[in-house]
Amino acid sequence: MKIRNGFVSNSSSSSFIIAGKKAPRMTIDVDISSLVEYTINNKVELDEYFIDQYCYESIEEMKSEDKWVSDNYDNCLKELDKGNTIYAGEVSSDDDDQYSSLIYYGGFKGKTNFKIIEGEK
Repeated sequence: MKIRNGFVSNSSSSSFIIAGKKAPRMTIDVDISSLVEYTINNKVELDEYFIDQYCYESIEEMKSEDKWVSDNYDNCLKELDKGNTIYAGEVSSDDDDQYSSLIYYGGFKGKTNFKIIEGEK
């Protein structure tokens, strides 16, 4: 019977060997649209989202009480004014989805086709 030392693979891990002249890098193109919970196309929807998600009675109350949330709101509003759509979602370390875990532990890394307003860069 052969016993393999090191470099052992099972269902929770995979081994690999790579070669190159520079430090290895990999870019992964992932469609994360399934993680989007809210699609916001205008100021009315943006106001509703921020009031609901951050538990304020009004945008004015939010702006007077929380600079961080207010700054995120203002950045979203600027993006809407440029014709962009706002996409919002949430990921957790408890999610079973592989992309959720990737974003939760690593943030949004590499080249993206979106601007990060809130989240790990």
